[in-house]
Amino acid sequence: MEIYSLRTSANFIFNNSAKKNPTPEIEIPRIEEQSNSETFAAPQEQNERVNFSSISPRELRDMATEYYQAGQIQQTIYSELSSELPTHALNAMGEVVDLTHVTDDTYFDFGSYFRDQLTIAQSIGDPAKAEVLEDVVSFIDSV
Repeated sequence: MEIYSLRTSANFIFNNSAKKNPTPEIEIPRIEEQSNSETFAAPQEQNERVNFSSISPRELRDMATEYYQAGQIQQTIYSELSSELPTHALNAMGEVVDLTHVTDDTYFDFGSYFRDQLTIAQSIGDPAKAEVLEDVVSFIDSV
């Protein structure tokens, strides 16, 4: 009586079954090139302006994503538009504004918010932040 290890017997069984049943040929479908009609479409020119005084954060992020993917805005503008709002912010008068009530589906005045943030950045002497916010405000004014 011969004793084989499980590993050997499993390989032996596999090898014997492979010899008995030849592998059927499998037809592999060719991958055809996709047509250009399925590529990303740039945001279409709109006849009406976007109302940034009443837009939800979700809508603002979606719009910023469209413009960024189309190459119409820079990454700095995109990241500023798509970033989460803080829980509290300062307005142009220096008053603390509570933003905890703003959710993804709450309409908010982003035009005033970014203009206030630009004024604050310029007044405290933060030129890097002010430059980014100037680009954001000019984007808001142009759309």
